[in-house]
Amino acid sequence: MKKIIALCSTPFQILILLAMKLDRYADDDFSLAISDGISDYKMIAENARRLKLFSNILLIEEKKYAELVVYKLLRKVATVNRIFARLFTKHFYNEICFEYDEIFFYSLSKNQNLWNIFAFSQKRKVKLNWFEEGALINSGVMGTFFDSKPDTVFHFQYLQKHITKQYLVRPDQPCYS
Repeated sequence: MKKIIALCSTPFQILILLAMKLDRYADDDFSLAISDGISDYKMIAENARRLKLFSNILLIEEKKYAELVVYKLLRKVATVNRIFARLFTKHFYNEICFEYDEIFFYSLSKNQNLWNIFAFSQKRKVKLNWFEEGALINSGVMGTFFDSKPDTVFHFQYLQKHITKQYLVRPDQPCYS
């Protein structure tokens, strides 16, 4: 049984992951991390809990820290090395563990750097599974996501550089390589 977490910043992402859980990962320990960037995220999380399909539903409440200078500084430092990333995650998001086998993400959002930190903080290298919603498959934005210049000091592109699998709604339609 694999231990998986999916990081969600839109309700549609939750629906996509619900379908993936039912179709491909029914027997795995599969958790959802739901961002406070979603309107009514607490109600959505409660409804997801009622389904009893996911092992755990975590709330990523970044808004309460977003304006704190200390948080912003520590968030940047957390991208420098894994120990700092773990300390940052443990302090601000203590429900995120460091033992996942796979992380699902769709990071074209304001949470991209936070998702980078969660992935980077893992004790061992995990499989990073990028999934898409179907809306931007033919957008030039997707190419920008994958073609970002590597950052040798800050690991802001950790996710892009270590993708294991890509799940596409229409695999025959991408306009990028």
